[in-house]
Amino acid sequence: MDNKSAIWQVESEYLGRVVRIVLEQIAIAESKAQDRLTDATLERQWMFENATHRVGLDDDWAELMFQIRDTHRREQEYDLVQKKADRLRLMAAAPFFGRFDFREHGYALGEVFYVGLYSL
Repeated sequence: MDNKSAIWQVESEYLGRVVRIVLEQIAIAESKAQDRLTDATLERQWMFENATHRVGLDDDWAELMFQIRDTHRREQEYDLVQKKADRLRLMAAAPFFGRFDFREHGYALGEVFYVGLYSL
């Protein structure tokens, strides 16, 4: 195997590892997004079914406001996790587009940096 083939093999293996990691992260993000959506949906459903019938006292209003705030926070969490999953899907298609090899003068070993749109 010549040097170009060896480099190609190493880069292909690295790309495969990166794609596997990204796909695992997508699965985790999608699972979290589904959990957040379920929580927000159930909380909003409970709020509309129960809270509106009980509101009459100041304490009930305060509790309803806290409930609305918590529901909004859960919806925001869902949006953030969903956006992360979307970014990861883009990343799975093209995890990086460039590579920089840095080696200081006089040193045998260098560092390799891959450049892409997103990072893990």
